[in-house]
Amino acid sequence: MLVNQSRMLVSESWILIDEYRMLMNQSQMLVNEARMLVSESWVLIDEYRMLVNQSRMLVVKHVRFIQASLSLIRE
Repeated sequence: MLVNQSRMLVSESWILIDEYRMLMNQSQMLVNEARMLVSESWVLIDEYRMLVNQSRMLVVKHVRFIQASLSLIRE
């Protein structure tokens, strides 16, 4: 009787160990995916910053153009 119960407990333990390993693998996959998303986010942030800088430069050029046009009109 005790031997059978012990065997059942050992069997259940192995099942739990396998489930634990499976969950750990899934967890590691999610961590890897999260890291990849963070890396992609930084790339997008850098691209956004670059676009903002380009936009600022265009605004400055347009303001200078408008100022030059106004000064020509005044003359």
